[in-house]
Amino acid sequence: SRLHLNFSTVSENLTSQAIISLGHALKTLNLMDFKLDVSECLKINHAAWNSLFQDMRSSLVDLTNLGLNFSNCKGITEHEFQQLALSLKEMTLLIFLNLDFSYCHLHDATLQNLGFVLKNLRNLQVFTAAVYGNKKISPKGFLSMSSGFGEAQSLTGVNLNVDPSILPESADKRNSLITCLRGAKFLKSLKIEASMCSEAQLLALSNHLIELEHVPCIKMH
Repeated sequence: SRLHLNFSTVSENLTSQAIISLGHALKTLNLMDFKLDVSECLKINHAAWNSLFQDMRSSLVDLTNLGLNFSNCKGITEHEFQQLALSLKEMTLLIFLNLDFSYCHLHDATLQNLGFVLKNLRNLQVFTAAVYGNKKISPKGFLSMSSGFGEAQSLTGVNLNVDPSILPESADKRNSLITCLRGAKFLKSLKIEASMCSEAQLLALSNHLIELEHVPCIKMH
Protein backbone atom coordinates (compact mmCIF):
# COMPACT_ATOMS: atom_id res chain seq x y z
CA SER A 1 0.00 0.00 0.00
CA ARG A 2 0.96 3.65 -0.43
CA LEU A 3 0.84 6.60 1.98
CA HIS A 4 2.07 10.15 1.30
CA LEU A 5 1.71 12.72 4.12
CA ASN A 6 2.61 16.41 3.88
CA PHE A 7 2.40 18.38 7.13
CA SER A 8 4.63 21.26 6.00
CA THR A 9 1.63 23.54 5.44
CA VAL A 10 0.54 23.15 9.07
CA SER A 11 4.02 23.05 10.56
CA GLU A 12 3.33 25.85 13.03
CA ASN A 13 0.51 23.88 14.61
CA LEU A 14 1.97 20.38 14.56
CA THR A 15 2.57 19.14 18.11
CA SER A 16 4.73 16.47 19.65
CA GLN A 17 1.64 14.46 20.54
CA ALA A 18 0.59 14.46 16.88
CA ILE A 19 3.95 12.96 15.87
CA ILE A 20 3.68 10.31 18.59
CA SER A 21 0.14 9.44 17.43
CA LEU A 22 1.38 9.18 13.84
CA GLY A 23 4.02 6.67 14.88
CA HIS A 24 1.45 4.55 16.71
CA ALA A 25 -0.79 4.60 13.62
CA LEU A 26 2.06 3.45 11.38
CA LYS A 27 2.45 0.31 13.47
CA THR A 28 -0.82 -1.04 12.07
CA LEU A 29 0.03 -0.46 8.40
CA ASN A 30 1.94 -2.59 5.90
CA LEU A 31 3.40 -0.03 3.51
CA MET A 32 5.51 -0.35 0.38
CA ASP A 33 5.56 3.35 -0.55
CA PHE A 34 5.78 5.96 2.23
CA LYS A 35 6.57 9.69 2.04
CA LEU A 36 6.47 12.05 5.00
CA ASP A 37 7.06 15.81 4.86
CA VAL A 38 7.31 17.50 8.25
CA SER A 39 9.65 20.29 7.16
CA GLU A 40 9.68 23.46 9.24
CA CYS A 41 8.10 21.68 12.22
CA LEU A 42 9.93 23.53 14.97
CA LYS A 43 7.78 22.60 17.97
CA ILE A 44 8.44 18.86 18.00
CA ASN A 45 10.55 17.67 20.93
CA HIS A 46 13.20 14.96 20.96
CA ALA A 47 10.95 12.42 22.67
CA ALA A 48 8.38 12.69 19.85
CA TRP A 49 10.98 12.13 17.11
CA ASN A 50 12.43 9.15 18.98
CA SER A 51 8.95 7.66 19.35
CA LEU A 52 8.23 8.10 15.64
CA PHE A 53 11.48 6.50 14.51
CA GLN A 54 11.12 3.59 16.92
CA ASP A 55 7.60 2.91 15.65
CA MET A 56 8.78 3.14 12.04
CA ARG A 57 11.35 0.46 12.77
CA SER A 58 8.66 -2.17 13.27
CA SER A 59 6.20 -1.16 10.58
CA LEU A 60 8.09 -0.22 7.42
CA VAL A 61 10.30 -3.24 6.78
CA ASP A 62 8.57 -4.04 3.45
CA LEU A 63 9.08 -0.58 1.95
CA THR A 64 10.46 -0.21 -1.55
CA ASN A 65 10.10 3.58 -1.72
CA LEU A 66 10.80 5.94 1.21
CA GLY A 67 10.89 9.72 1.21
CA LEU A 68 11.46 11.73 4.41
CA ASN A 69 11.65 15.51 4.55
CA PHE A 70 12.79 16.80 7.95
CA SER A 71 14.22 20.05 6.59
CA ASN A 72 14.63 22.73 9.29
CA CYS A 73 13.44 20.45 12.08
CA LYS A 74 15.73 21.67 14.82
CA GLY A 75 14.84 18.74 17.05
CA ILE A 76 16.62 16.33 14.70
CA THR A 77 20.12 15.64 16.03
CA GLU A 78 22.56 12.77 15.72
CA HIS A 79 20.69 10.90 18.46
CA GLU A 80 17.41 11.01 16.55
CA PHE A 81 19.14 9.99 13.34
CA GLN A 82 20.59 6.93 15.05
CA GLN A 83 17.04 5.84 15.83
CA LEU A 84 16.10 6.32 12.17
CA ALA A 85 19.20 4.45 11.02
CA LEU A 86 18.10 1.38 12.96
CA SER A 87 14.88 1.42 10.94
CA LEU A 88 16.64 1.99 7.62
CA LYS A 89 19.02 -0.93 8.12
CA GLU A 90 16.05 -3.29 8.27
CA MET A 91 14.39 -1.92 5.10
CA THR A 92 16.35 -4.29 2.89
CA LEU A 93 13.77 -4.14 0.08
CA LEU A 94 14.22 -0.39 -0.49
CA ILE A 95 14.70 0.63 -4.12
CA PHE A 96 14.27 4.41 -3.77
CA LEU A 97 15.45 6.41 -0.76
CA ASN A 98 15.06 10.20 -0.53
CA LEU A 99 16.17 12.01 2.64
CA ASP A 100 16.10 15.74 3.32
CA PHE A 101 17.84 16.74 6.55
CA SER A 102 18.84 20.26 5.52
CA TYR A 103 19.17 22.81 8.32
CA CYS A 104 18.99 20.27 11.13
CA HIS A 105 21.64 19.73 13.82
CA LEU A 106 23.66 16.93 12.24
CA HIS A 107 27.41 16.33 12.05
CA ASP A 108 29.97 13.94 10.57
CA ALA A 109 28.83 10.95 12.63
CA THR A 110 25.41 11.24 10.98
CA LEU A 111 26.82 10.78 7.48
CA GLN A 112 29.09 8.00 8.70
CA ASN A 113 26.02 6.26 10.07
CA LEU A 114 24.25 6.80 6.75
CA GLY A 115 27.18 5.23 4.93
CA PHE A 116 26.81 2.10 7.08
CA VAL A 117 23.09 2.04 6.28
CA LEU A 118 23.71 2.17 2.53
CA LYS A 119 25.98 -0.85 2.74
CA ASN A 120 23.02 -2.92 3.99
CA LEU A 121 20.59 -1.81 1.28
CA ARG A 122 21.46 -4.33 -1.40
CA ASN A 123 18.41 -3.54 -3.56
CA LEU A 124 18.73 0.25 -3.45
CA GLN A 125 18.78 1.76 -6.93
CA VAL A 126 18.37 5.52 -6.42
CA PHE A 127 19.64 7.47 -3.41
CA THR A 128 18.82 11.16 -2.93
CA ALA A 129 19.95 13.24 0.04
CA ALA A 130 19.94 16.91 1.02
CA VAL A 131 22.14 17.78 3.99
CA TYR A 132 23.03 21.41 3.37
CA GLY A 133 22.80 23.91 6.22
CA ASN A 134 24.34 21.53 8.79
CA LYS A 135 27.40 23.52 9.83
CA LYS A 136 29.07 20.68 11.73
CA ILE A 137 29.35 18.41 8.69
CA SER A 138 32.82 18.38 7.09
CA PRO A 139 34.49 16.65 4.10
CA LYS A 140 35.25 13.75 6.45
CA GLY A 141 31.53 13.12 6.87
CA PHE A 142 30.91 13.40 3.14
CA LEU A 143 33.53 10.72 2.42
CA SER A 144 32.15 8.48 5.16
CA MET A 145 28.73 8.58 3.52
CA SER A 146 30.23 8.03 0.07
CA SER A 147 31.93 4.85 1.28
CA GLY A 148 28.50 3.24 1.30
CA PHE A 149 27.96 3.82 -2.42
CA GLY A 150 30.44 1.17 -3.49
CA GLU A 151 28.72 -1.53 -1.45
CA ALA A 152 25.15 -0.68 -2.43
CA GLN A 153 25.30 -3.31 -5.14
CA SER A 154 22.26 -2.24 -7.17
CA LEU A 155 22.83 1.53 -7.03
CA THR A 156 22.26 3.28 -10.37
CA GLY A 157 21.60 6.89 -9.33
CA VAL A 158 22.96 9.25 -6.66
CA ASN A 159 21.61 12.79 -6.16
CA LEU A 160 23.20 14.99 -3.50
CA ASN A 161 22.47 18.53 -2.36
CA VAL A 162 25.24 19.72 -0.05
CA ASP A 163 27.20 22.72 1.14
CA PRO A 164 30.40 23.39 -0.85
CA SER A 165 32.34 23.27 2.43
CA ILE A 166 31.81 19.52 2.80
CA LEU A 167 33.12 18.58 -0.65
CA PRO A 168 36.58 16.96 -0.65
CA GLU A 169 39.06 19.86 -0.56
CA SER A 170 42.33 18.05 -1.30
CA ALA A 171 43.49 15.83 -4.14
CA ASP A 172 43.88 12.87 -1.77
CA LYS A 173 40.31 13.17 -0.52
CA ARG A 174 38.96 13.62 -4.04
CA ASN A 175 40.79 10.45 -5.02
CA SER A 176 39.18 8.69 -2.05
CA LEU A 177 35.76 9.79 -3.32
CA ILE A 178 36.52 8.42 -6.79
CA THR A 179 37.56 5.10 -5.24
CA CYS A 180 34.22 4.92 -3.41
CA LEU A 181 32.24 5.70 -6.55
CA ARG A 182 34.17 3.21 -8.68
CA GLY A 183 32.85 0.50 -6.39
CA ALA A 184 29.29 1.35 -7.52
CA LYS A 185 29.67 -0.68 -10.69
CA PHE A 186 26.12 -0.09 -11.96
CA LEU A 187 26.06 3.67 -11.30
CA LYS A 188 24.59 5.50 -14.30
CA SER A 189 23.83 8.95 -12.91
CA LEU A 190 25.64 11.16 -10.38
CA LYS A 191 24.32 14.63 -9.59
CA ILE A 192 25.88 16.93 -7.00
CA GLU A 193 24.30 20.30 -6.26
CA ALA A 194 26.42 22.64 -4.15
CA SER A 195 25.11 26.19 -4.24
CA MET A 196 27.76 28.93 -4.10
CA CYS A 197 30.51 26.47 -4.99
CA SER A 198 33.58 28.34 -6.24
CA GLU A 199 34.67 27.88 -9.82
CA ALA A 200 38.05 26.55 -8.71
CA GLN A 201 36.46 23.98 -6.39
CA LEU A 202 33.99 22.94 -9.08
CA LEU A 203 36.76 22.51 -11.63
CA ALA A 204 38.99 20.54 -9.26
CA LEU A 205 36.29 18.04 -8.39
CA SER A 206 35.04 17.79 -11.98
CA ASN A 207 38.56 16.89 -13.15
CA HIS A 208 38.46 13.91 -10.82
CA LEU A 209 34.89 12.87 -11.58
CA ILE A 210 35.64 12.46 -15.29
CA GLU A 211 37.73 9.46 -14.29
CA LEU A 212 34.45 7.62 -13.68
CA GLU A 213 34.21 6.30 -17.23
CA HIS A 214 31.47 3.84 -16.29
CA VAL A 215 29.07 6.65 -15.29
CA PRO A 216 27.50 8.18 -18.44
CA CYS A 217 25.71 11.06 -16.67
CA ILE A 218 27.61 13.27 -14.22
CA LYS A 219 26.32 16.74 -13.30
CA MET A 220 27.66 19.31 -10.87
CA HIS A 221 26.19 22.73 -10.23
